[in-house]
Amino acid sequence: MADEKSTQPLSATDPMAAAAGAAAAFDAAAADFPDPVPERPDLVNLPAGLKIGDKIVKTAFVRELNGLAEEQIFRAVLSRNPYHIRATIIGCGARQIGDEPEAETPRLLKQMLIGDLDAIMLGIYRMTYGGEVKVPGWTCPVCGDTEDIGLDVDEDIEVRKLADPSDRFFRVPLRKGGEAMVRLPDAEDQAAAGDDAERTMPERNSIILQRCISEVTDAAGNSKLFVAFPNAARDMGIKDREAVLQAIYERSPGPQYTAIKFTHNSCGKEVTLALDLADLFLG
Repeated sequence: MADEKSTQPLSATDPMAAAAGAAAAFDAAAADFPDPVPERPDLVNLPAGLKIGDKIVKTAFVRELNGLAEEQIFRAVLSRNPYHIRATIIGCGARQIGDEPEAETPRLLKQMLIGDLDAIMLGIYRMTYGGEVKVPGWTCPVCGDTEDIGLDVDEDIEVRKLADPSDRFFRVPLRKGGEAMVRLPDAEDQAAAGDDAERTMPERNSIILQRCISEVTDAAGNSKLFVAFPNAARDMGIKDREAVLQAIYERSPGPQYTAIKFTHNSCGKEVTLALDLADLFLG
């Protein structure tokens, strides 16, 4: 399992286009949604949603993984790249996005925020293995007792939702009075940061920041467009880099699987458990 801190940057990545114009476009598309679709095993409610044309799609449909999918997933395991493994699981199990043609699913998946992809992964797990996640040999960090525990994917994993589509775009205060214009990540950004398993975390962070920040303005009002400076993220101070990454992590929607909180029956204390979604399919 990866610890929570190490997964934070990878929970958020992406370039930031014209933030004001894009935010306005999302606002215009954010009409009230009808009542939730009746629950069905293959339905996934997306915590952020995907803008397609003049609408925002809030649902996806998944399928049970079969033998062919198992072969493809374990072939991906040979790459030792967790991002490739995750993408393969989602590619095998995601059937349809909203009411869009199924042939469009691979293309639409690339545009989704990471939290929506995580929700789809949990949906695929539920369709394939059922609603319980078993964690064998778990040791309570408070009392030290070791036991096998089970978690309900729908009830025990909190899902952070994006309240407004324009919340994808935000400003992050920086040291010395500056600020960065940032947006949340999609699958292509995660792939860009994770396509090389040999990259270090700081190298991945640089890719994330370069794609996720559109502009930095200093205290004097001087602006720097990141798209014009390929090494802009590397030139940022460490504290400013950390501030942007933390803001992305805290705002990212999706299942909070690295911080599952529950009360341990043996000691009566609230504890936190971190899961790795990809590991669920490989156990």
